[in-house]
Amino acid sequence: MKYSVRTPRQVFQVEVEGRPPRYELVIDGRRFQVDAANLGDDSLLTMLLDSESILAHTRLADARRGLYEISIAGKYARLEVLGELASAAEKMAETRALDRFVLEAPMPGLVVAVRVQPGDSVQVGTPLVVMEAMKMQNELASEVAGTVREVRASVNQAVESGYELVVIEAG
Repeated sequence: MKYSVRTPRQVFQVEVEGRPPRYELVIDGRRFQVDAANLGDDSLLTMLLDSESILAHTRLADARRGLYEISIAGKYARLEVLGELASAAEKMAETRALDRFVLEAPMPGLVVAVRVQPGDSVQVGTPLVVMEAMKMQNELASEVAGTVREVRASVNQAVESGYELVVIEAG
């Protein structure tokens, strides 16, 4: 099976061959031998990766979007995992949606401030919404220059991960 695995900073092309518990992973052309098993709990995975022992805590965060939360040796990552078909469909949708940017909530939380309103002009980096999650405030900014078309979030609104907060027409 082929997958596209996205982190906030990078995209990896991953191929998985084999059957439980032995696999061969090809990550961006590099081959790895893996023995993997869960430890009686689907969220706890033990692996031998090229003879290195790894204990990973995993959680499916959003099945619809292929989001996984993974913790290995105290390091946390949120990954988006797309199969070949989903990856191709996403590329087609991105091509059609180049003229619009939708700011989505990156995690469940509470909207504590909305910094824009419909009709506002924004630049890359303009603060749009401030969310609070796990007692930390996160300022979410625009990734495009354009005009705010819709503000779907309101102050004191609890939102789930993926909730569409602001829609911007790029350009």
